[in-house]
Amino acid sequence: MNVRAMATKAADKQGLTVGDWLAEAVIAYSRGKVSSAGADVSADGGTNVPAMPIPSELPALLADIQDRLKAIEAEKQRNVFERLFGRRG
Repeated sequence: MNVRAMATKAADKQGLTVGDWLAEAVIAYSRGKVSSAGADVSADGGTNVPAMPIPSELPALLADIQDRLKAIEAEKQRNVFERLFGRRG
């Protein structure tokens, strides 16, 4: 299963948009709550992912990703004529 399909399935299960689910998954991972994000947890409660410090620019990057995903989802909600011709008036 590809990553996009996995994220979509997980977001649907929780009743979230993919952007919101992704933001929660990253936050859960950064706080060490990896099991709620779906990562593999080892017997000692750790993960199989190597530990590394969180970059200082991560919050800004996540906000940008979330804004882009919201814009994509908002575009999907517009009807065909609005997408083609924009709003008039």
